[in-house]
This record gives sequence, C-alpha cells and structure tokens, in this order.
Amino acid sequence: MRAMILRQSPIFVRTYDLLQWLLPHTNTWPRQYRFTLTHELVRAALRFQERILEATLTGETARRLAQAEVELAKVRLYLRLGYDLKLMAPVTGTTRTTGTTTRDFGWCGPSRPGGPASTPSGLRAGGAATMSASAG
Repeated sequence: MRAMILRQSPIFVRTYDLLQWLLPHTNTWPRQYRFTLTHELVRAALRFQERILEATLTGETARRLAQAEVELAKVRLYLRLGYDLKLMAPVTGTTRTTGTTTRDFGWCGPSRPGGPASTPSGLRAGGAATMSASAG
C-alpha cells in the first residue's frame, strides 16, 4: 500500500524531478562553490526527500514533516543564494518540469528585475507540508 502511495503522490514525483535537475546542474557551478554551497544545497534537497519518505513509512509523520520543512527552507535559501551569486538563471519557463518543480517548492527566481524571489507560502505539491517563511 505505501509503495503505491509513493509512486502516485505528486510530492515524491516532484522531489525526484527537482533532484534529477539539481544534481547535474550544480556540477557546472564554479569549483569554489562546489564544496560549500553546492554540497549544502544537494544535501538539503536529498534530506528533504528522505524526510518525506520517512514520514510516509514510519509512525513519526508529524516529526518527519517538521524536519522536511526545515530542509525545504534550506533548499530555498541555497537556491536563492546561487541565483544571487549569478551561478544560475531563474528557472521559470526554462522547462516545464523544472519550472513547475521549483514553483512547487517555493523558488523560481526574482518576480521582477531587482525584486525579491517569488516564494509562495505553502508547499503545493501534494500538500505534505506548509511553509510560512518567505525569502526576501
């Protein structure tokens, strides 16, 4: 039953899509950032995926989702920092998967030139966690 939930839940699909985009993309970042920012970004994204999986497979759902929320906040922070350091361009409209995935996770680059990053409140993919923090 749980395996069926994992296959069908949009949060697992979108998290996987984000990781599939993120891992090769961050390998192109300058060496000076690969062992600091890149490492922390990828680690936070992987931990987010692990925490939502653990929330589904263990009896500690609330605790694991709270931990996932912290990891997701880190992912947003590190993506924003990568953008501000000009290591990446805004991903909205880049591809359907990447743009949708980053919007679902609350980051898609500046909303206007020089403006704050777009960070909707709430994790929309599957509604597994609610985020109240905003970057800006």
